[in-house]
Amino acid sequence: MTVRPVRIGVIGVGFGARVHVPAVRRDPRCVVAAVASRDAARAEAVAAALDIPVVHRDWRALIADPSIDAVSLAVPPADQPGIIIEAARTGKHVFCEKPVGASLDDAEHALDAARRAGIVHAIDFIFPEIAAWQRARDLLRGGVIGAPRRFSYVWRVQTVAARTRADSWKNRPDEGGGACGNFLPHVIFNLEWLLGRLVGLDSVPRDVDPASFCDCVAHLAGGIEGSITVETDARVPEGHRLQLVGESGTLMLSNTSSDYAHGFELRVSTGGREEVLERDVCPADGDGRIGPVARIVRRFVDGILEGWPAAPNLEDGVRVQRWLGRINHAVPR
Repeated sequence: MTVRPVRIGVIGVGFGARVHVPAVRRDPRCVVAAVASRDAARAEAVAAALDIPVVHRDWRALIADPSIDAVSLAVPPADQPGIIIEAARTGKHVFCEKPVGASLDDAEHALDAARRAGIVHAIDFIFPEIAAWQRARDLLRGGVIGAPRRFSYVWRVQTVAARTRADSWKNRPDEGGGACGNFLPHVIFNLEWLLGRLVGLDSVPRDVDPASFCDCVAHLAGGIEGSITVETDARVPEGHRLQLVGESGTLMLSNTSSDYAHGFELRVSTGGREEVLERDVCPADGDGRIGPVARIVRRFVDGILEGWPAAPNLEDGVRVQRWLGRINHAVPR
């Protein structure tokens, strides 16, 4: 018996066109059936370039399309909750970005709508999909550095939005952007995925712009503690680095490349000896985020076809956002 492919509509033609569309197309069980954007001319151009058959000038029209089974959202955080709620109302499954919304209340309303509708939902936390991160977790569980005690998590980059002072949500913390809104969700999710649940998160007061800097002290279950520093307008971009110190060694994940998803190196130091265990090579062309996103899309489609929850999902997104709300409240403005 031939099974009809899952028909996915992509809302947003920036990151949606660059990453979501090719990620969806890596799964032969689904097709990109439509695209929507408030910028009609750009949507038409993207649809023509990517051979997408249907263009909607408004996301509401795409969701109302009875031929669409699921939507993939690549829109600003403030726009996501309303789209999720309407998609849930019409029974359409949702793949979305982080943070879930610009506020915790909005994010919780979106999750509640998805729960009540019984739709499959997934969220784009990509780092656990990367081989170096997966091996790091396997090594931690295998006791390679003994019981983890403390960590240092530093993510210093200079984004295009920050460098150009763009008039964009990405530079506005109250719209889900800035270092805390756009980057800290990944950090919190990554730490919990590697080390266990967060039990405390304290902002370190700094006389800095919260749009580009966030400094915290984190406490995890089991007595693990560490520092988090995120900067999106770094004069000297250091990249992405997580150092984990255990009772018998140290583990380091680092990426100094300009590709957020590729270029990670995994090092382990035990007994005075350091070894590189994994080195991820950046792709010669294309966006390195496509592969990790495609792996989450695959589980999303599994959930739609098999009737089970996808992971990670809105539950994870809202749990992370509860911590964001605490930090955003504590950072001086």
